[in-house]
Amino acid sequence: MLARLPSPYHERLISVPRSALVLIARDEAHCISRCLENVSSLVDEMIVVDTGSSDNAADLARNAGARVHSFS
Repeated sequence: MLARLPSPYHERLISVPRSALVLIARDEAHCISRCLENVSSLVDEMIVVDTGSSDNAADLARNAGARVHSFS
């Protein structure tokens, strides 16, 4: 039988993000949408760091629900 956690402890766990995907990408328009769609149900947050793409990878990542940061 599993022990029940005290209520304050349980509430604190629920309010903390559980997982995030951080993806470093450059010119990955051909596959970034599929990649993010495949993991979106497994993580609480998706973060894409775009390192100077010349294609529309950053826009596709935003459309898939990721926060996008530029780094070049």
